[in-house]
Amino acid sequence: MNNDGAGGLPPHDLDPPVVEKVFGTDVLLKRPFRREDFEAENRALVTLADELANKPRHLLQKLAEIALELCNADSAGVSILEPDTKALRWHACAGSFANNVGTVISRSDSPYGMVLEQNTPILFEEPAIHFAVLHSIKPPIVEVLLLPFHDENRPVGTVWVVAHSPERKFDREDLRLMTSLSRFASAA
Repeated sequence: MNNDGAGGLPPHDLDPPVVEKVFGTDVLLKRPFRREDFEAENRALVTLADELANKPRHLLQKLAEIALELCNADSAGVSILEPDTKALRWHACAGSFANNVGTVISRSDSPYGMVLEQNTPILFEEPAIHFAVLHSIKPPIVEVLLLPFHDENRPVGTVWVVAHSPERKFDREDLRLMTSLSRFASAA
């Protein structure tokens, strides 16, 4: 994976993602879902509020760790647009991707960029099939749920949770939790 900038990223030569593998959030509403755990969510939000007030430099990493835990994901993270807006940098990572902080992903040929363009949450199955930039990411992403976050009304980054196993499928509770957590990314 290229950590130095978008210039060394492989060209995008794959067909656009097929509809069956790229979902909005409708599929999440159709899947079986777990019950809300408002107590765990409340603890997480209090922790993030404390982090914002006392250690704001660590907020994004704490957010990734909490997303990993609340969504029972294998990896989680926060991506932010680079100043040239042509790429996103992973500013926080947790789980299997914990060592990938600093990774740079092209905006134009990635699920992260698609979420920013659509300005809506998107669920992807096997995104590396459609985005060459993800071929070198290990372990492979089986499913990823991405949500945009904003600076005023402009999308400037994504928060995301990843499943590396086909047994883990995200559901509407994950979407609800990630929507709540994404507000803290905007604050950061």
